[in-house]
Amino acid sequence: MSSQIWKFELDLIDNVLSVPENSEILCVKIQNGQPCTWFKVETTKPHVNREIVWFGTGQDIPEYQRGISYIDTVLLHNGNLIMHAFEVL
Repeated sequence: MSSQIWKFELDLIDNVLSVPENSEILCVKIQNGQPCTWFKVETTKPHVNREIVWFGTGQDIPEYQRGISYIDTVLLHNGNLIMHAFEVL
């Protein structure tokens, strides 16, 4: 099996990404002003959809979004906007 690191650019809305199954989310960071996430993947595995959602500090998390797992926090607009990335389980 071949392992690689894949990068995906993210929108600050819900994101559905097609990645090989059992891929590991490594982080979410800002690159050139753009939120991105990196996954460690096994390239030969079939693809599945993974959903990443965002919440701002102090923002209510809707009841239907309680099945989420924290990934990372990013600072945007010179630190004036703090957003928290979660994966929907």
